[in-house]
Amino acid sequence: MPGGALRRFRSFREDPAANPLKTPSGKIEIYSERLATLANTWELKKDEIIHPLPAYTPGFDGWDDPLRQRYPLQLTGFHYKARTHSSYGNIDVLQQACPQEIWINPIDAQARGIQHGDTVRVFNQNGEMLIPAKSRRAYCLASPLSARAPG
Repeated sequence: MPGGALRRFRSFREDPAANPLKTPSGKIEIYSERLATLANTWELKKDEIIHPLPAYTPGFDGWDDPLRQRYPLQLTGFHYKARTHSSYGNIDVLQQACPQEIWINPIDAQARGIQHGDTVRVFNQNGEMLIPAKSRRAYCLASPLSARAPG
């Protein structure tokens, strides 16, 4: 951020009484009464969980899934800058300016004999696709913004 760090909720932090948050208490809430109510009133499936406190909840096809032994890399999607969902995905100039690629850490690429620009087969139990690989610099090995499993 130019000129310093981004400070979230600046007005609230400077004067919480005059600038309450959009929570029942008007404050930062670690425990959520709303989520506790949903957890106690909604009919959830056995594997569906709503926590009133921040907690790790395993996702489907997540890092702790037993299929990890068969598929050791995990693909994480993001909003691609050259299109909106599937809109604009077929515009030649955008495809040339921002080619759709799969980003792979050079360490993982080297272990698999993958070079930057190679067409690679990306697959799992749900399907497969062919896509160019982007491997130029050390992308993160673990996302610092992701929740961690207990332990």
